Amino acid sequence: MNKPAFIPTLLKLAAVAAIFYLSYGLTNHYTASRANVPEIAYAWEHHIPFLPWTIIPYWSLNLFYGLGFFLCASTREQHRYIAQLLAAQAIAISGFLLFPLQISWAKDIGDGLFAALFRSLAAFDQAYNEMPSLHIILTLIIGRFYWPKLPPWMRPLWFAWCLLIGASVLTTYQHHFIDIPTALLAGALILWALPWQGTSPLRAHEPMTPRRRRFALLYLALAIFIALPARWGGVWLWLLWPATSCLILAAGHARLGAAIWQKQADGCPTLAARLLLTPLHLAYRLNQYAWLRGHARDTAALTPRLHLGSILAADQYHAVVDTCAECSPRHRPTHYHSEPMLDMTAPDPAALNRAATAIEAFLNAQPDPVLICCALGYGRSVAAALVWLVRYGGENDVDSALRHIRRVRPLARLPEETRIAVAQALENANE
Repeated sequence: MNKPAFIPTLLKLAAVAAIFYLSYGLTNHYTASRANVPEIAYAWEHHIPFLPWTIIPYWSLNLFYGLGFFLCASTREQHRYIAQLLAAQAIAISGFLLFPLQISWAKDIGDGLFAALFRSLAAFDQAYNEMPSLHIILTLIIGRFYWPKLPPWMRPLWFAWCLLIGASVLTTYQHHFIDIPTALLAGALILWALPWQGTSPLRAHEPMTPRRRRFALLYLALAIFIALPARWGGVWLWLLWPATSCLILAAGHARLGAAIWQKQADGCPTLAARLLLTPLHLAYRLNQYAWLRGHARDTAALTPRLHLGSILAADQYHAVVDTCAECSPRHRPTHYHSEPMLDMTAPDPAALNRAATAIEAFLNAQPDPVLICCALGYGRSVAAALVWLVRYGGENDVDSALRHIRRVRPLARLPEETRIAVAQALENANE
């Protein structure tokens, strides 16, 4: 990788800065000219003190913003950083125009350095570009950008400084609280759509089936239903978070597949996916405990060394093949292979073959039992186990393999679409 040259980097910074100040300034000027711009503030916000010194961390974001251009290790990294910054600008400006808000609180800036910094800020930033807070969106993006570049001992300090930058939007009276969660949602969406590792989930494409169409429409309707009360404002605005999660899940069923969960090779989701999809993560956990009811750690022995069960049992094993996209093991086993598959849909035949191959590799590489798991141990893991049993386990066909599984795991499911995917996987493996 070649580090970007200084002059082109400087020109890119100048271009992005021009876009930033021009679009931000024009939007501020336009909103200031509008009549009856509303203001949303919770009663408790009146107890937030005005702390002039916090203008220092507030302004420091500008320094880190520009410095980031020169810290990129490659042109690709630099272009991804620029894309994230421009996406932040576009989303924030759209929010300012569609939902104009203001903050009218007086600031006692006094004299000296802090006062000079406040006056410098007021020269281009009037009290109108509020929701979502562009400052918070950029704090999330820039904070994530610097994190892997810092040595481990500096990361807690950097995290604390980012928290201070975030808090400063309140203590400098630049924003009301409602601007912060909306900005975190927007920032997480940007990091999710434009990730640092791998390709964007928006580029994924899985074929539509009748079952997937039904679930896509179901989650789309659920997203709309959950979001409707948000028009009442106040605490109801928090419902936009689970509504966004359901909308992303609808996109997963319609087209994007398991890529929406951004589960990495180590079994953990990205920060962006964790933030965006937390409501769904919680819902899936509750569903697991409701279904398993005290038997979460129970597994079924398909052979003396191949066991089938829930991902909740993964911490009992040294070798795990994980087909669950939406949940992660509590601790990563010594031998671990993640093959994320979307719940309630037919798995990709190629993914089923990769999972079966990983099972066989772990059985040959170490002496301990191998766990094949999904959220409950009744669906996706069953499909992967079927492929392994026919390819490597001595079963003659899918029906005999399914009978074998149901003798020890009676609730194992095999919908017709999944049966077709298993048959296709076996056919592809024999070619």
